[in-house]
This record gives sequence, C-alpha cells and structure tokens, in this order.
Amino acid sequence: MIKKQGFTQVHVGDMERGLARTLAVIGLSPAKITDLAGIKFETANDGFQYLHAALLVTNDGKQFALRQYYKSPNRDATELIGSENSYDLVADLQLFLTALGLKEAALIWSPSIMRHRFQQLPPGEEGNSEGTLLAVFSLLPRHISEATGIVFNSSDPKPSVLRALIVTKNGTKFLLRSLSPSDARMELFSVPGHVDRGGAVEEFLEATEISRDHISWLRRHP
Repeated sequence: MIKKQGFTQVHVGDMERGLARTLAVIGLSPAKITDLAGIKFETANDGFQYLHAALLVTNDGKQFALRQYYKSPNRDATELIGSENSYDLVADLQLFLTALGLKEAALIWSPSIMRHRFQQLPPGEEGNSEGTLLAVFSLLPRHISEATGIVFNSSDPKPSVLRALIVTKNGTKFLLRSLSPSDARMELFSVPGHVDRGGAVEEFLEATEISRDHISWLRRHP
C-alpha cells in the first residue's frame, strides 16, 4: 500500500466490481506518471491482453484505476478508469484528477464531458458500404463506444468486422469500420453518394469531439 496526499495505492487484485469505464485518456505514459506521482504500475491481464495497471483510492474511499495495454498504439497515453455505476462521471473525473494533482490540460481525450452533434443510423442504411477512406484512428471500437455512445454492428458474412453509420447535424454521413473488436485501427469512410470534400474529417471530429491526436493516417486533398 502506498499513501499519497490525494490517494492511496492498493493491489489491483482488490479492484471493485464494475470498475471498467474509461473516463479519460491522460497524455502521459505509465513511466511518466510514476515519475510525477510515485505510482507503481503492476502487470495484469484482463482475460484478453496484458496491461500495465494501478489501482488507487481517493481520500473519501472511491476507487479508480490507471491502465495501458501492452499493445497500445500510443505509448504516451494512459487510460483513467472509473466505475460503470457512477451517477456523475464529470464529478468523478474531476475528483480523480484532483487526487492525482493533474489539470484537464493533461487529458488528450475525455468522453465524460462530450457534447455530441450527430445521430447514429440503423445498420443497412445507405447499404452500410464504404466510400472513400478519409482517415484512420488509433482507437479500439470500445474506446469509440465509450467516448461517443456509438454502437458497432457486426458485418455479415464477416462477423468480426464492426461497422457504424452516423450522420452529422449538417447531414453528412460517415461510416466507421474496424476489422475486429481488438483492432486498434479504426477506419473512417465517406458514404457513397455524399460529397467527398476536404473539410469532412474536421466535421467528423467536431461532431464526435474525438481528438485529432488519435489520427494515424489522413487522406490529403489537392
């Protein structure tokens, strides 16, 4: 057990049930967090992948966790995890940041304070087919879902392929595609019949409030 001013660190094996919701992504590696806050990361396995993890408890007894998967495409990012049963995600995020001595400026992604400007369309609309590949994000499907509420649907005849179709408030449609639930390569396509223009990706980012920092490839327009 490690006692700090704003939190106490305990063994990850003492984690409470339901501590599984990503509240934010901190733009610091586990090693940097160790240097700044003295937190020691343990090796853990969630049943699918190995990860670096640290379990912390605020001074008023509320658990939260930090984690980074071994296969994470961004080594300078660490997820901040809270309870799925939280009644106020924004308040919890602020509480945990205060305990860590961090400001919101340290976050590169904060799902709990999103203000969405899009709607999801049902599977099969517009044929659920790909147009032009606009960008690639280094994000797992579950990260997109937790951040935006977008629900991915499996693809027939390839059930491992996940797709989601959305439309912005301006009427522009986009298709998100991932080749598997564990694939941290999320592709963003235009939808056939819609104008493929240079500002489309910016419109998608504004609508979903997904950070540009997660883009690993971007189509260049003339």
